[in-house]
Amino acid sequence: MHLVGLKGQMRRLYDPGQYEFLKPLAATNGFITWAAIALAISQLLFFFNFLWSLKGGAPAGTNPWAAESLEWSAPEHEEMAA
Repeated sequence: MHLVGLKGQMRRLYDPGQYEFLKPLAATNGFITWAAIALAISQLLFFFNFLWSLKGGAPAGTNPWAAESLEWSAPEHEEMAA
């Protein structure tokens, strides 16, 4: 979008094709539109997965990645939150 602006396209245009000098940017504008749609779909998939996991996902164990580093070898203390 920045490069399209550098080439002279104004913001908030209903039809950039009405200007002759903007017609070569039609393919770039199409790509930007499809990229925005793909980004929106991926965000919807993320939120669906997040809410699905929050509601029905199994809780993680004490060492879900089977790591052997020091922080995973310490026991959990629930009374520290009080």
